[in-house]
Amino acid sequence: MKYSSTFPGALTFSFVLNILLFSATLGHASPIVANFSGGTNTTNPDGYTGAAGNGWSAGWVTTTNTPGSVNVTGTISTASPLNSGGDYLSVSVANSSGATATGFETRQFNGSTGISVTQPITYSWTFSTPSFTTGQFVFLNNVGSAPSGTGGSNTWVISENDSTWTYRDNTTTVSTTMSIVSGSVYKFTLLSDPTSYTYSFKIDNITAGTTYTSPTGINYRNKTGNSDGTYLGYGVFTNPSSTSTFSLDTIAIVPEPGTMGLTVLSAVAGMFLMYRRRKA
Repeated sequence: MKYSSTFPGALTFSFVLNILLFSATLGHASPIVANFSGGTNTTNPDGYTGAAGNGWSAGWVTTTNTPGSVNVTGTISTASPLNSGGDYLSVSVANSSGATATGFETRQFNGSTGISVTQPITYSWTFSTPSFTTGQFVFLNNVGSAPSGTGGSNTWVISENDSTWTYRDNTTTVSTTMSIVSGSVYKFTLLSDPTSYTYSFKIDNITAGTTYTSPTGINYRNKTGNSDGTYLGYGVFTNPSSTSTFSLDTIAIVPEPGTMGLTVLSAVAGMFLMYRRRKA
């Protein structure tokens, strides 16, 4: 088949233009967020306990490793907003047992449309607690199910240990040297890369104006499947017969635009190669 001399060039230009516009759209894709602006209800995706929608697979779920002995209660609060952020989630974890137990607020996001858990993702959230003496706070991502604690199905894990923020590097717990201070507001920003089973993160103590930046290449705890998890967990290991409280706000899950841009460029290169072979 013979092509006109002008058609391929026009086709190529049109194709590249559309690809670039598509790339720009992807690079500015809306993140999955939880700002708790929907208030207390079961129908608004941005409420509590919320509902499926806006990238979330379901509403918030409470989990514990000691059913019947641990009561996890979440409420929307407007008192003393975190970093002037308006509504936020206030969580109470009451442990009536005589042993250490866990209580978590967990939520699953959709990891197959819009945001892919096989590509790098940036997670962020804001946290504060009036007291850290009654438990060990933990933030994590889990594969396969809603987490009730740390374990082999976690990918990335950040926690508080002995009044200091720590992180999990596969089987080793590493101190950040940043202390947790009662009443301070912390912003966590974490880059997860399932292509290398690694992550890195930054902690900003907004109240004190201090920052900790982690090393790069921290190993996932779960290094199988070439995928991050889709179950976020925010909770606490509570001491026996005690109650722990914390506040949570401005959760965001954002696909890395650089990775999507690389994917688009690969597609463009492939189409140009096909065109050159057809022309030859």
